[in-house]
Amino acid sequence: METRELRYFVAVAEELHFGRAAQRLGIAQPPLSRAIQQLERRLGAALLDRTSRTVTLTEAGSVLLAEGRAALDAVDAAERRARRAAPSAIARPGLVLVTKASASRELLAKLLDTYAAKPGAVPIEVILCGPSEQQRFLRQGRADVALLHRPFDSTAGFDAEELGTEGQVVVLPSGHPLTARAHVRMADITGLPGLPLPRWPDPDGTYPPGPRRTRPCVRGLTGIVPSPAAR
Repeated sequence: METRELRYFVAVAEELHFGRAAQRLGIAQPPLSRAIQQLERRLGAALLDRTSRTVTLTEAGSVLLAEGRAALDAVDAAERRARRAAPSAIARPGLVLVTKASASRELLAKLLDTYAAKPGAVPIEVILCGPSEQQRFLRQGRADVALLHRPFDSTAGFDAEELGTEGQVVVLPSGHPLTARAHVRMADITGLPGLPLPRWPDPDGTYPPGPRRTRPCVRGLTGIVPSPAAR
């Protein structure tokens, strides 16, 4: 399977519209349609269900979309990392570390100090990102290493090492009945009136479905943003 064909398919699968996908790719629609048909013949499976009005993914198409995104990310990552490792007259090759802003400050400082003391240590650029963005930076080759937080961040496909374990806390209004408990479980707070759990972004940057009035979205680490109607 050629990378070009895979990019064509991912564009159509994400847009679910051949015209928009062709415009996004900067090509005409007929060669795009032919490329998808050729890919389906080669795989021996229908990837898309087409009608005169709609385009939907088949089961095989859904699998190829997920795998194709990962494969294209790996190709792009290889190119970025190769460019970064190339000799430069301006700067020495270094490492890029990405971490969620305002998280793991003490751990990050210890890691950087320990690494800097090792012989042959190269410069490290630290990128601060928003919630759940570390995986995307790694998979796209924009970072070489990241501080992830399980189980919220997936380590699938990465070489991972557990550096520490932290407990979780829940912030409650003063006088709430749960404040009298020594321990609180997720089941205790899920669905409680007046305590809507915020929606954290998925790895692709989108948010789980739900009314923003009752389940505001976390955007960055400066606060939780409700919908305009809820303000």
